[in-house]
Amino acid sequence: MRECINVMKALSDPNRVKMIKLLQRRILYVCNIQRATGLAQSSVSKHLKILRDAGLIILYLPQQMFLGFIYRHMVQYN
Repeated sequence: MRECINVMKALSDPNRVKMIKLLQRRILYVCNIQRATGLAQSSVSKHLKILRDAGLIILYLPQQMFLGFIYRHMVQYN
């Protein structure tokens, strides 16, 4: 029940819904999400943390210098 409440709270903000829609298409870096939403980097990071804590996105580290995020349901599990 708690997990469901966290997901609902995470999706209660239109900016976070927009981020999920963007991440459903492909992996994006914070700077890409920032450009697409028009939000400040600090706001994007705050929203991503909420989505990540709710289990909706995961951190993807293709290179040490960049933080990428991917929509959790796009991940292929073996």
